[in-house]
Amino acid sequence: MAKLRGWVGSMLLMLMHAPEVGAREPADAAITRAVFVEGRLWVLADSTSLSALEPKTKTHVKVPGGAIDICAARGRLRALKCADPTCQSWAVMHREKERWVADVTLPSKGEVPIALSCTATDTAILSDGYLSNITGGKVSRARLSTSPMQGKPAVLTSMHLTAQHVFAGFNAGEWGGGLVRIDRKTGQVSVVEKNTTGELCGGPLNSSCDAVNGIADSPWHADCVAVAVGVQHLRSHGRIVEVCKDEIRTIYSKSLAGGAAASPGGEPWDSVAFFGLSRAGKELIAVGIDGIYRFDGSARTQYTALPQFEEVGNLCVSFALPDVALVLSNVNQRHSLSGAVPLIAPR
Repeated sequence: MAKLRGWVGSMLLMLMHAPEVGAREPADAAITRAVFVEGRLWVLADSTSLSALEPKTKTHVKVPGGAIDICAARGRLRALKCADPTCQSWAVMHREKERWVADVTLPSKGEVPIALSCTATDTAILSDGYLSNITGGKVSRARLSTSPMQGKPAVLTSMHLTAQHVFAGFNAGEWGGGLVRIDRKTGQVSVVEKNTTGELCGGPLNSSCDAVNGIADSPWHADCVAVAVGVQHLRSHGRIVEVCKDEIRTIYSKSLAGGAAASPGGEPWDSVAFFGLSRAGKELIAVGIDGIYRFDGSARTQYTALPQFEEVGNLCVSFALPDVALVLSNVNQRHSLSGAVPLIAPR
């Protein structure tokens, strides 16, 4: 918990000095979240700087005090921010006609907010001590049984809200990261993992070796989620996994051209790392280091090479595909030796 408080404390220090409209985020800032809504790609940097991107234009958008996290629901952009200079209370706001409107303000219990997730009917805020649920304007809180970070110096890459649980994915680079499941009523934090071989990095989901970069509802099985695993550190490693309660199975993995022989678990040592995942109707769309993958539940996988990226402002983005927008991020370099990786935002 002490490590977690130090990390989020540093984030809050940056929050109090967030950039204004027209400012450039620090050179070492990395994109941590990307959503497409209102006909624009909205990207949030870990400097708390929010920008709106169109094919030829990048606009910095002021969120008073800086945005901690963003999400999109019912065609609106939402942001989590501190409601006062000392962050003794938080606000969830939505953007309406170029201005921010508060949906709910709630007092802190001495904890620090970390991430936001929303659906058409529900919103959840994850902090270092509580899970706050907001439904119909009413707030309920559950004290976490333990730190969801599990003591790792990880980046929270994804947070996904279901009726009963919140899933949180972490990227700790060469140290893995993994997936946790939080009960929305009780606050019980459970590590979701499975090692079928007993090997050091055996899969299909190993917190010590697998960074989780995306989470989405499974289109084929109710109450199940799909997870994108990807690590770029000297070698590439990844897969798409489905989690149904305590059952975990690999949906897809792919050897890189010229990759080494398969591991004891039957998967290639050098495989495509995945850095984003979303559901589109009855399909899953994932972005890997080499392209876009579409899964329809059958044995067939549709692959499209990554489109050409264009520089907009100081970011590399692509609006070439009709159903997703892409942006390159250096966030993976926080804990591993990699270049920029693509993040995906469904349109």
